[in-house]
Amino acid sequence: MTEKGVLIFLITVLMIVFAAIMLIESWYLLSHRKTGIFGQTATERSLRHCSIWGWLLLIWGIVSLIAAFFSDHIGLVATVLVIGCLADMAMALATSSLVFKKH
Repeated sequence: MTEKGVLIFLITVLMIVFAAIMLIESWYLLSHRKTGIFGQTATERSLRHCSIWGWLLLIWGIVSLIAAFFSDHIGLVATVLVIGCLADMAMALATSSLVFKKH
């Protein structure tokens, strides 16, 4: 296997891992819409939050999985990773506002 082939294989594996992380996070958010996240009681705000971010991460996880099989197009892979990382960071910040409330 050539050096370029090894790099493409590793990029594919890493994209599949990234997609799996996005899909697991979306599954968690969508499965905890009614029960609340992190053991807290469900509110209207947390229900909306879990629905919006859960579906967004699910869609982007599927897009990432599809992009994994086009790993020879480095621009596509970089774009998918950057948007996915920013979306995941925004979701984490939004979730922290649900968990850590100012008293």
